Amino acid sequence: LRKKMEIEGKKIGVSPILIQCWGYLIYSNVTEEIQKGMLNYTDLIKICRIIADLYTNARYKLEYIGKEIYNIDTNWVGERIHTIMDTNLAKEKPSPSDKPKNLNINFDCILDKGVRSLVTSKSQFEKVYCEIVAATKLNYLKSKRIRTSQGLETKLAAIRFQQGRYLDAAKFLENRLALLHTEKWYHLEIDILLKLAICYVNLSDTKSFNNNCVKLLNCPNLAIKQQNIFL
Repeated sequence: LRKKMEIEGKKIGVSPILIQCWGYLIYSNVTEEIQKGMLNYTDLIKICRIIADLYTNARYKLEYIGKEIYNIDTNWVGERIHTIMDTNLAKEKPSPSDKPKNLNINFDCILDKGVRSLVTSKSQFEKVYCEIVAATKLNYLKSKRIRTSQGLETKLAAIRFQQGRYLDAAKFLENRLALLHTEKWYHLEIDILLKLAICYVNLSDTKSFNNNCVKLLNCPNLAIKQQNIFL
């Protein structure tokens, strides 16, 4: 149904944002109906996995909407530390605006008030997005997909950073870092450490920033060019 809707929507020239809104509504409604009947299922691990996958698809729709309307990027890139280091630890500031871009799209055709609020209020969008991510994390955890669950920490960190809540962002990243370090995922560990460095700069937490730099220098896969920045 979702795929058919997207194909037909493109044929008649419906805005991609509206198509993503409808897709999100479908996934969220299906998930809600499944959850209502959870007591009827015997294999809860399997059903939690299905619910987590549905939430994940809903999250993909939200990420498209957030990027197009509010310029929210949850695929946060830590390499921006290069710019910060070159400007004497200048701090990044989140955008304070709660208004969506003027895209000349009539959102009145979205009859669901909850979905309509996502495209008219950035704060409401961020609230719902974080709720979806949290629900996804919980259901992946219940279905024994621990790595997948913890991998979503960076999504929550991205939102909190853009809200200027650097301490919360750092906590999510620190949680993610613990598993990566234990399992020796060095490339991913470097990316998280770079993101943490940005948080510590914005928090003016010199001690944590210095400790973070030491950890970066001890990462076996850190490029020579990156090492020179932290020496």
